Amino acid sequence: MFGWIRPVLLSLIYSLCFTASLMLNKNYADEVLVGAYTAAVLYMNLASFILILFKNIGMGIALPLAFLFYGMFTTGSGISSFYLGYVKPKC
Repeated sequence: MFGWIRPVLLSLIYSLCFTASLMLNKNYADEVLVGAYTAAVLYMNLASFILILFKNIGMGIALPLAFLFYGMFTTGSGISSFYLGYVKPKC
């Protein structure tokens, strides 16, 4: 019943570490950092959900990667707000 709590908490912590590493660069706007954090949390939670749903590590890795590749190669067409896009630095 509570098997989803640990992956969600870990995804929040890992995403925070990812965003903190981007903040150290001081090359990104605040909106971009929020978007990067949100995209990382959504991607990790998608992977956790698929892993818990199918109870198969192969599908838990392959399906989120397929979703990520589809979004990157089509630049988000068809998945709109679920696009885990490129983090663009400010110039």
